[in-house]
Amino acid sequence: MFGMSWSKAPERIAFSHGAVFAGSGVSVNIMTVPPHGGDATALTADAGNNGFPSYSPDGKQMVFRSGRDGAKNLYIMDHDGRNIRRLTQGDWTDTMCDWAPSGEWIAFASDRDGNFDIWLLRPDGTGLRKLIGGGGRNTHPSFSPDGEWIVFASQRAGFSAETVSRPSQPQPYGDLFIVRLDGSGLLRLTHNAAEEGTPGWGAASPRPGD
Repeated sequence: MFGMSWSKAPERIAFSHGAVFAGSGVSVNIMTVPPHGGDATALTADAGNNGFPSYSPDGKQMVFRSGRDGAKNLYIMDHDGRNIRRLTQGDWTDTMCDWAPSGEWIAFASDRDGNFDIWLLRPDGTGLRKLIGGGGRNTHPSFSPDGEWIVFASQRAGFSAETVSRPSQPQPYGDLFIVRLDGSGLLRLTHNAAEEGTPGWGAASPRPGD
């Protein structure tokens, strides 16, 4: 289980269920479960790798990654799994998506330019732009509660430990960084020999500098 998202209305937790780091045709499904526990409900039953769901702010829709058409691209569906529509299309991988609290943007990681970078796209498919590039495998973007910052994992600063010194602890995601939505204010948050990945931003987190 990976790639979870919590919706307050209706109150559900969505998650990906299946193999990690699998190809586009491997069966991975998006499921939901009530926060108090109970039976999980599958929202996707199609062949293809469906993962990394993220609810819209009103909880009525979710964006997710799917390999149902051959490549891993982004799709949007209603919270109950209906009305699936394609958001991105190309022979690359778009994944690890997060819907902004304002509802205006969707952040995601993509290797459409060769390396994994952080991109922004509006839910209607317009406004595509690269937020963070420059190499370094930039992944796992997550919006701050006010929508002004994105935290992400990256190798952009290299590694803090040689593999030979930590053979059982690889560092594929490097460290954590934050950046403003306009690309300014890039700041490194962590600097250690551990792998930092899949960050999430708590609702009570202070703004940088507070």
